[in-house]
Amino acid sequence: MIGIFDSGIGGLSILRSIHKRLPEYRTVYFGDSANAPYGSKTPEEILDLTWRGVKLLFDEGAVLAILACNTATAQALCTIQKEKLKEYPGRNVLGIVLPTVEEMVDLNFESIAILATPSTVSSGAYIKEFNKLSPKMKIVQHAPKDWTGFVEANKVQQKEAQKSVKKHIDLILEEQPDTQAILLACTHFPALFHAYAGRVPVPIFAQGGIIAGKLRSYLERHPEFASNIEQKGDHLYLTSGDPDHVSIAAEVFMGYKPEFQKRVS
Repeated sequence: MIGIFDSGIGGLSILRSIHKRLPEYRTVYFGDSANAPYGSKTPEEILDLTWRGVKLLFDEGAVLAILACNTATAQALCTIQKEKLKEYPGRNVLGIVLPTVEEMVDLNFESIAILATPSTVSSGAYIKEFNKLSPKMKIVQHAPKDWTGFVEANKVQQKEAQKSVKKHIDLILEEQPDTQAILLACTHFPALFHAYAGRVPVPIFAQGGIIAGKLRSYLERHPEFASNIEQKGDHLYLTSGDPDHVSIAAEVFMGYKPEFQKRVS
C-alpha cells in the first residue's frame, strides 16, 4: 500500500489527487485528528507524532509513506529519513515541500505568496528550497493561525472562516502588490477556498495535483517500490479522532463520505 499521513483531514486533498492519478494503487490514510493542529506544536512534538503516524502506516502494510502535511515535512522528514527509517528497511518516507517548490519554480513566477501554518513558516523550509532553486523569486509568507481548526471542525463555510480568508488575501496583496500566484502550503487550506473560488485576482495553487504527479514519476523511477504496492483492493481510512465526525468533515475534500476507522498511533 501507499501510506498517506496528515495531522488531520487536510491530507485528503493529496489523497484525492493520488486516487485520480494513480487509481491502480491501494492506499491507507492516517489522520492524527486527535492531536491536530500541528502548526502550533514544538518541533520535538511534531517529530514524535509524525513518526508514530508513519509507523502505524508501515504496520498496516504501507511500503511507502507520504507526509501529506507541510508542517510534518518541514519539521520531521529529515530526521525520519536519516535516523528513524533504519527500523524499517525497505520502506521510505517522502515529503511534499521540495516537490511543490520544484513545480512552482518550473512555472517561472517572479513573485508569489505562501499561506502556511505558523510552524511551517517559522521552519523556513519553503524559503530555503526556493532560495536554492530560484533565488531571485520574491516571496511573502503568511501564517493564519485558525484555518486548520476551521477545517477540522467542519466550519469552512461559516462567516468567520470566510472573513479570515478575505483578510489574509487582502494583507498579501497589500504587502506584495505584484504577487503573481498564491501557494496553499498547508493541505487543509484548499477546503477554505471552495467558497472563495473566483474571488482572488491571482491563481491559487493547491498541492494535490502537484504531489500526485510527482509520486507517479517517483514510482516510475523506483520500480522496487512500485512492484511491492498492491494494485487492487479497498482504500483504508484511519483516524486518531472521532471516526464519525472525521468521516463527515472529510466530505469537503473527497466529494463523498469515506468511512474512517479508529486507530491510536
